[in-house]
Amino acid sequence: MSAIARLVEAAPRYGALFRSQYWRPEKLESYRARQLERTFHAATKIPFYAERFGSAPRAGDLQGLPVLKRAEVELLSRSVLSLIPPGTHPVSERSSGTSGVAVELLFDSSHQAGRNAARIRYLRMNGWSPHRRSVWFVGASLLT
Repeated sequence: MSAIARLVEAAPRYGALFRSQYWRPEKLESYRARQLERTFHAATKIPFYAERFGSAPRAGDLQGLPVLKRAEVELLSRSVLSLIPPGTHPVSERSSGTSGVAVELLFDSSHQAGRNAARIRYLRMNGWSPHRRSVWFVGASLLT
């Protein structure tokens, strides 16, 4: 996907992020609680989590939930892939493995749009503009 297409796809999420940064604390907390409930509900549709959670956890259960171990990521990925219609390909990225075994992580387009929106917000807050030329150094090291 081109950079322009990613910007366009992320625009609604960017606008929502921009507006929500000015919400009153009570409104933000209410929104976060609703989103957490939606996330828990969605997770129980994935066999991996359905086995571990049983029914959908509540926001107050967060501290007591098991932490996903690196060794379980592959099982989770297979569980997620079992739900995806044939021919559909989620976005995947591989961790570097510098702090342990490398794992493949799966993302859907909604998550990617959110990641791109957050990246745009960060860049805009630090002076970047899509209307000016940019140079990106990815994985480059500076020679001294």
